[in-house]
Amino acid sequence: MVYIACFIASVFFAWLAKKAGNKTAFVLCSVFSLIIPIMLAALRDYSVGVDTINYLEMDLYWHGASGGSLTGYLKYYFQNGGREPIFALFMGIIARVTGEYRVFLFLAQTVIMVGVYVGAYRMKDHSDPVLTLLLFYLLYYNYTMNAIRQYMSLAILFAAIHDIEERKIRRYIVFVVIASMIHNVAVLGIPLLILYYLIYGRSKARGEEAVLQQEKVSLVKRVVIGGLLVGVFLCFSDIARALIKIGLLNSKYLKYLNSKSNASFLASRMFLLVEIAGLLLIIRQFRSNNIHPDFYIFCTMAFLLLFQLSTVMRTGARIARFFSLINISTIGMMVRGQRGEKKILVGFAVIAVALLYWLYTYGYTNYSHTMPYALGL
Repeated sequence: MVYIACFIASVFFAWLAKKAGNKTAFVLCSVFSLIIPIMLAALRDYSVGVDTINYLEMDLYWHGASGGSLTGYLKYYFQNGGREPIFALFMGIIARVTGEYRVFLFLAQTVIMVGVYVGAYRMKDHSDPVLTLLLFYLLYYNYTMNAIRQYMSLAILFAAIHDIEERKIRRYIVFVVIASMIHNVAVLGIPLLILYYLIYGRSKARGEEAVLQQEKVSLVKRVVIGGLLVGVFLCFSDIARALIKIGLLNSKYLKYLNSKSNASFLASRMFLLVEIAGLLLIIRQFRSNNIHPDFYIFCTMAFLLLFQLSTVMRTGARIARFFSLINISTIGMMVRGQRGEKKILVGFAVIAVALLYWLYTYGYTNYSHTMPYALGL
């Protein structure tokens, strides 16, 4: 299968980059690692990915009604509901300079892959960057062929998330603003910053002081939140139906509760539920290895809760996927928090579950319509 072959090749070069003894070798291996998934996305047929054809129609407008005018193109973009000026300029300038839609696919995927790669290395204290890259491929790569604009913005935020931990807040906010001008979901980066400060406070303390601060989020609170999370997960549809029945929720939401898309998101929600259970079970091992994942566990919980919105609103999953790239580092923490043979076993278990998720979600159900892969040349 072409996707798995490309994933393996890319991860192999990423592993060589990690083992490289000098900067030149690291850069060279990293370029080889990134160019494989970038070209896979850029050379695909326009039928691969639900939204690929939508971006093509925008490109065709450039060569048609806009008459090659950048001003006309921007006017068309904003009149048709577009709100993100950087993305409009990005696509408009590419069309004007090159006149080739595949250049847009190439550069858009480059932004995504470079953002993920840089973020993986900036978060290397939490998760092995090679494992982070592999998890991205198995969990979200195929979806980037659909939600191109959203994952461009999320990749930029993922590369910047470490700035919160380093307390480089101004730089982080600049990245949030830039990402929000590509896709407005990135504005959630501001509440994310507030969440981090609510958990850890404003101190830059490390070591024992950091551990003491993080212990404020007690085990009891985690258990209570985890229990509520499981309860909401299991009863969400029933709760929504009850609210509709008594008139507190509009009956139009029944079509979402009964839709096929709700079933397609079940694998994602189950995956997150298993992940949260695993994180809560091994929380003490994180502490013993000086890893403090409270913030990331709460992000995963938010990811799952927001995913439940997909059962009652079309944009629910889109809002939830804001946390998707952050989540790959959180999963990596489950491996980093182990030692010896247990670390190897947990690593293989994580990869196996992620592979099964990919096979079911993108292979069996063909979520995002990326199967079968076809070249567009």
